[in-house]
Amino acid sequence: MDQQTLQQLRGASDLVTEGVDATAAAIGETHQAMAQRQYAVLTRIESLVGDVTALEQVQRMITAGVYRTIRTVNRITGKVATRVWDHLEVK
Repeated sequence: MDQQTLQQLRGASDLVTEGVDATAAAIGETHQAMAQRQYAVLTRIESLVGDVTALEQVQRMITAGVYRTIRTVNRITGKVATRVWDHLEVK
C-alpha cells in the first residue's frame, strides 16, 4: 500500500475515532439532561423524593458507565487501527 493511501486511512481513522468520541459524549450529556427533567418533575411529589433521588443516582451511574464504555471501546478500536496502519507501513 502506498504512503499517501496509508496517510489518508490514518486520517480517516483518527477522524472517525474523534467523531464517535465527541458524539458519544454529547449524547450522554443530552441523555442525562433529559432524564434529569423527568426526575425533577417526580421529586415534586413529596412522598417520592427519596425513592426518585435513589433511582436517579442509579440511572446516572448506569448511563455514565454505558457512555464511558462506548468511548473506551472506541479509543481501543482507534489504537488497534493505528497498529494495523503501522504494520502495513512496515511492509
